Amino acid sequence: MSKTISAIFDAPEQAELAVSELVRMGFSRDRFNVVSYEPFHNLSFGDNSKSRLPIVALAGAIIGGLCGALLVIVTSRWVNLETGGMPIVAAAPTGMITFGLAGLGIIVATFLGVLHEMRLPDLRSQSPDPSLLAGGLMITIECKEDQLEAVEQALKKFGQGCCQVVK
Repeated sequence: MSKTISAIFDAPEQAELAVSELVRMGFSRDRFNVVSYEPFHNLSFGDNSKSRLPIVALAGAIIGGLCGALLVIVTSRWVNLETGGMPIVAAAPTGMITFGLAGLGIIVATFLGVLHEMRLPDLRSQSPDPSLLAGGLMITIECKEDQLEAVEQALKKFGQGCCQVVK
């Protein structure tokens, strides 16, 4: 049967050592989670998955550009202008509006993509631990019952007295 054990660390370096120990013990990175209210870019326990933001930005540009071109085409046909033999949809204004809305699409898609990838915690669901709000980190790991003691020892070893273990 699986159990979840959590430990709160006051210093990010201690959490990094604990994560390294858990990996050395044979736990894969998808079995544990590191939670913090501030980013620690210089430490190794961060999420190493590839960002999907370039794809999201490209999709935003394509959607924005298509919306811009569609706006110009529909508007020019809807207004029913006398063009005097000229094309009803002029290339230069269509290009400028398409380019502008493609840029707007990139901005909106990137902003929404960043919000999604930040994985912000839901503060309404439960009150956060005060030590997390003060810059602490929490490591949560799912392990088998027979591994519970070894995991707890590893977490306490690197906590150096400031590690709280919650089962």
